[in-house]
Amino acid sequence: MQCLNILLLFTLFVISNAISARDLLLQVRSAFQKKKFQKVIHLLDSKTSAQLLSKGNQDVNVFELLELLGQSYDAVQNDKEAAKTYDTLLNFQAKRRISKRSLVGLNGLGLILSRQGMGLRAMDLMKEATDVAPNNPAVWNNYGTTQHKHGALNEAVQSYKK
Repeated sequence: MQCLNILLLFTLFVISNAISARDLLLQVRSAFQKKKFQKVIHLLDSKTSAQLLSKGNQDVNVFELLELLGQSYDAVQNDKEAAKTYDTLLNFQAKRRISKRSLVGLNGLGLILSRQGMGLRAMDLMKEATDVAPNNPAVWNNYGTTQHKHGALNEAVQSYKK
């Protein structure tokens, strides 16, 4: 009888803590839209992210989850984790041979690296972001700002004009 109770409790625990990938995506989207960035971070802790990445889950847009996680770390000013998340996103897309990489990842990582003084890498990422979104004025502004900050003044003027 005691074994049955323990098994029943364990089963209830597993069921109550299980969350489908789709449910997770919906919860993360909702929390992000409500600007509850710590909740997004909690929902997508490193264990959950690792499981999603390792399974290559077809039921959920892993790229979107990583973008939302990176943006949430950005919102709470955790550059270290944001950079790590954006880097994971871009590497994951590269392994999947996704030719049009995440604008959020490129722009986010580029801005963080620029703040950290890694100008060449930041400018490379920002240039790629402009290739992904050539008609996005915010991306061109960020690229120009990155160029300006790292001494490419003539190039920055051209980016600002675009």
